[in-house]
Amino acid sequence: MLLASRYAIRRVPMAATGILLVIGLALAPAELTAQVLYGSIVGNVTDNTGAAMPGATVTITHVQTNTTREAITDGTGSYRFPTLQPGAYTVSVAMPGFSNATRSDVNVTINSISRINVALQIGQLSETVNVEASARSSRPTGPRCGPSSTPAS
Repeated sequence: MLLASRYAIRRVPMAATGILLVIGLALAPAELTAQVLYGSIVGNVTDNTGAAMPGATVTITHVQTNTTREAITDGTGSYRFPTLQPGAYTVSVAMPGFSNATRSDVNVTINSISRINVALQIGQLSETVNVEASARSSRPTGPRCGPSSTPAS
């Protein structure tokens, strides 16, 4: 019987600790969640018809620090820049064959997500031709046309 009372004494403090823990968690304010010290910029890149633009290059620039980050849109035209320092950003989007798009003064605040969707317009097609000049030899290197300079026999 002495052995049974010894175990009973140990169980009471464990049960009391468990009950106090449950009560403490129930009474804890909801604001005790972890604080997030960063914001995010997310969005979708489409063409002027609304079709997704995978492979577009999205560049963001923090205006105050002039630091840049770059991302490529996924198969659905989506991009994401998590964990950004608060401040003003410029968002630029480029895709070959389309006009570049830029959004200035995108404000990122702590614990927020700024959504910047961009519709790219078809750009003007341009072709660049590089011409390289090379010096021509004054001596022909192939067969000659015209009268022969050797006497006929």
